[in-house]
Amino acid sequence: MLGPVLLHTADGPITTGLRTGAKHLLAYLALHPKGATRDQAIGTLWPDATPQSAVNAFNSATSSIRGVLRTATGLTEPRFLIHTAGRYRIDHDLVDVDLWQLTATLADAKRAAADDTDSRINALAQVSDLYTGGFAEDFGFSWAETYREHLRRTVVDALGHYVQLVKEDKPELALATLERASWRGRGVQVVGDEGGQQGLDGQVVDRAGMAAAGGAAPVSCPSPARAVDSL
Repeated sequence: MLGPVLLHTADGPITTGLRTGAKHLLAYLALHPKGATRDQAIGTLWPDATPQSAVNAFNSATSSIRGVLRTATGLTEPRFLIHTAGRYRIDHDLVDVDLWQLTATLADAKRAAADDTDSRINALAQVSDLYTGGFAEDFGFSWAETYREHLRRTVVDALGHYVQLVKEDKPELALATLERASWRGRGVQVVGDEGGQQGLDGQVVDRAGMAAAGGAAPVSCPSPARAVDSL
């Protein structure tokens, strides 16, 4: 879900067979790991369709997801999408979602006690590697764009907080984190978001200063409290 929406198996990416509506439904359900009703999904994904057309589109999407995954995995019995108590959700036991890995890591950092710096560092250290792209980057829908921006700002603050925690003892690690974020274009420019700008775009690291013996150039970061509260 981070970057273009794609399905992968242990053998590699699934490049054919998945209908466009199925991709949209997968992304929507990824935002609702506990599930969503058919009407909720239809209201978001097919708001302008007639009731019958919308139901047909939803059913076609679910069939496409299950069919493609069964073919790709060779597993004929699993449904991959579970329907229970009137809600549809991705089967957590069979399908792993990169977005969920990222949000779980951010949640771990938020749960860490304020004085448990090591736990926060360990959780936040994973964020840069887990955030491989914006949410559903190939979708232009408002619901996807809204969450994409929210996630980007959250990651910006998380990385800023991580740099704040490690810059004194491990300045080279702080620099590497900023460089990876810059190279991959992760939230370096959050238009109209002053907090996000301060998070990464405002952080300027002097390479010479970082390399100087025992010295690290100043790194501007959001306050730790604000950064973690936003996770």
